[in-house]
Amino acid sequence: MGRGDLMTGGVDLVRRPELISLTGRQKEQVRDRAHRDRKTCAGCGSGEFVVGDALYLGYLFRSEPLDAYMIALTCANSSCPDPYNGITLHGPEFLPSP
Repeated sequence: MGRGDLMTGGVDLVRRPELISLTGRQKEQVRDRAHRDRKTCAGCGSGEFVVGDALYLGYLFRSEPLDAYMIALTCANSSCPDPYNGITLHGPEFLPSP
C-alpha cells in the first residue's frame, strides 16, 4: 500500500475504531518529545514528523505499562523511502489529566 492509499481528498477511507485522535496541543506535545529524544526517521534520517493518531497499548502487550500508547509519526520528507514511524509514550506525557 502506498502513502496515499487510505486517503482521498483528505478523507479517511478506513478509520480504525481503536485509534485515538489527538488535538493540536497533544500533537505538539508529542512532536516536542520526539525532538527532545532526538528521534529520527529510519528511512531518511530526518527529524521532522507529522503526528497522527494514538493507539492504546497497555491492554495489548504484557510487556508494556498500562498507560502506554503508540503514536503514529509520518516523516515530513516527501521523498522519504520509508516514511512511517512511531513513538511510544505514557498517557500523562500527552493526554490531559482526568
